[in-house]
Parts: sequence; structure tokens; C-alpha cells
Amino acid sequence: MFSCKNKDYSLPNQFITISEDFVLSHYQFNNEDCNRVLGSSNGLICMLSEYIYQYGNVQNFHLRFWNPATRSVSKIVGCVSNAFMDQHDYFRFSFGYDNTTGKYKVVAFSSVEVRVFTLGDKFWRIIQRFPLLPFRCTRTNTNEWDRNGGVYLCNSLNWFAIRSNNVGYNEWKDLNLSIEQFVITSLDLGTDSYTQLLPPRGFDEVPPVMPIVSVLMDCLCFCHYSNGNDFVIWKMTEFRVEESWTKFLKFNFVDRHLIPLFENGYTMLFLSDQGHVVRYNRKDDKVERRKISDDIQRLIAMDYIVYNPASSTSVIDNDGAWWNDWKKGRLGHWSCNIFQL
Repeated sequence: MFSCKNKDYSLPNQFITISEDFVLSHYQFNNEDCNRVLGSSNGLICMLSEYIYQYGNVQNFHLRFWNPATRSVSKIVGCVSNAFMDQHDYFRFSFGYDNTTGKYKVVAFSSVEVRVFTLGDKFWRIIQRFPLLPFRCTRTNTNEWDRNGGVYLCNSLNWFAIRSNNVGYNEWKDLNLSIEQFVITSLDLGTDSYTQLLPPRGFDEVPPVMPIVSVLMDCLCFCHYSNGNDFVIWKMTEFRVEESWTKFLKFNFVDRHLIPLFENGYTMLFLSDQGHVVRYNRKDDKVERRKISDDIQRLIAMDYIVYNPASSTSVIDNDGAWWNDWKKGRLGHWSCNIFQL
């Protein structure tokens, strides 16, 4: 049985040495600094600057790390110019924390190579390739939101994958699949080893859109649509124990590609690829949505999802208060900075 215990790690990061030249306020970032946010861990945000030149099959990227609590950002690290053979087979990225060493790590992977960058090091190192590659969502541009970007839990990164050699880069609707092909592939950041987990077997149909692997309340979750517009969430109550899958939630919602962001009692928040934040109350089965942006690639779930730069406090614990202010228009453009900084 796998035991996973959460620890409280302080926000200041001993692996970043930052001078006053790198102390920036939240609104000063631009596309030269970063054009994507990979995620956050223990309050530290990992940012990526990525440019893909399709005609030359070249991908240039570098990383920066930002601590909003201290308003400090690292220098540019992990610079790479990568040539790839297939126009779709460029590196994808995920971010997590190795609690065995106390270090933050970025994983870059394609079908032919996996690299790991450890914050504090100068170079990427190559590790064993995925035995089962995470499913790649078709992207229409290089900055588009990756719905299978990997989620961090218990010292590992986890993705949805398919047992098949013929998936390629087709859209989900064009694939001929069975539920027996579905699997969750997991990378341990401490040992660089891979594990495959079976999703819950409580559903009997291939969903109309790709299932989502997420994390809620320190539990791995498997999310999918069923019977048309029923959105279903399963929780793995004991990590890596497949028998512990439990159906947690089902509600009717027509927007596809929901990502669970937050759970607090009966209240849950989701992000949709239509640029909405969706609030669902499990007690009264009530759904509310709020349009926040047409630029969906700018939105990503992170520790600072409701981080207020003006007061340096989070209001997400005050159930309902921030949502009411949002609906009344009191937050203005600040609400755009809730997700992407």
C-alpha cells in the first residue's frame, strides 16, 4: 500500500538567488519572459517561454520561477533549442516537487526522449522514456491549453494515456477506442520510475471527449462525460490503490472539457475551455458560470488561483465572497490575473 502524506514547505526557495534586479510586480511579465505557466508547487510558480518554428522543426524554450509571496522571479534557466522530426512531436512540460530531495523539477518529454531539469542545476538530464506516452491533445497553436498537462500528487506526475500504437495525433472524435485501453501513467520524481494505474471500471462507454486526470483534496481524480452531458468525477481515496476508486460526483453540464480546480465543502470550482469559471454547489445541485477570458491558453489552475496582489492575501477560503464580488464587477481586470500572471 502506498502512503502519501502532505507536508508544509515554506515559500522561500533556497535554490534561487535573486537580486533586486529580478524583483518584479505581477503585471510586468510579457511574452519574452514567459508565454505559459506550467503550474505551481508550494507557492512557487514555474513559467515557460516556448517558441516553435514548424517549418524548421525547431523548438526553443527556457524557464523562469516566480514566488508571488516575495514578488521575486529567478533569472532565465534551462535554455534549450530542440530539433524534432515530426511536426507534432515537440516537447511537452510538467512541473512538480521532489520531496525526497527538497528540489523542484520540470519534466520535458516527447515520444523519443524525456528530460528532467532540477532547479539549482545548470543542465537538463535525460531519463528513461515513457513506457506508455501520455496522450497528446491536438493543439491548433503552440500556446493552446494542454488538457493533459500532468498533475502533481505524492511526489509524482500523472497523465492520461492510451494503450495503442495507432493513436498518433488524431483528434479524440476520430479515434476508435475501447475503455480497456485507458490508463493513467505516473512518473515518480524521486526515482525517475514509471507506474501505470487503471482508471475506475465503473463506466462502460468511451466518453465523447478525452477524460481528465486531476487532483482534488489530495486525491487523484478521473473525470469523464457519460450519458451525453453528465460530468462524472471519481476519486482514488488511497493513491496507487486501484480498488479505492470511488464515484464522488455527477452533475449535468453541457460545456465540455471541464477541469476541476478547487473543492471546499459543498462548493466546487471548474475551468472550461469556453473561458468560463464554473461554480457548482453539490448541496443544491446549482451551477453558475462566469466568463473571464476568450484567451483560454492564458488560464491555468495554480496555488494562487484567487491570489490578490493588492493585499497579498487569498480570498478563496471565504466561501462565496469573491464570487459575489466577481459577478458584481468589483474585481475588474484583476480577475484576469487570478489564473495567469
